[in-house]
Amino acid sequence: VKETRVETLRKLSKSKSKLFFNRWIGRTVRILLEEDEPAEPGYYAGYSDHYLRILVKPALREGSGFQDPPLKPNQLVRAHVMGTLKEDGFFPLGVATIR
Repeated sequence: VKETRVETLRKLSKSKSKLFFNRWIGRTVRILLEEDEPAEPGYYAGYSDHYLRILVKPALREGSGFQDPPLKPNQLVRAHVMGTLKEDGFFPLGVATIR
């Protein structure tokens, strides 16, 4: 009985997390970058004002292939939430591009 209740609550938590995250897709949010190195190839990790874990893809300067501006930890950036890359435990791991 206990295991059944725990599994039910886990499913409910996962479902609610997805619904909450999906409300932010298509919006521009502020993200505090936390890591110096890319969390996934080409992406930097951080959290939004609403505690969404987001991977940020830096914008590239046209024709140069360089980031504009360079990203670093403790930097606040505005980014457009595009969707989820994968799930990180119970929580969706979002993907955004710099605005």
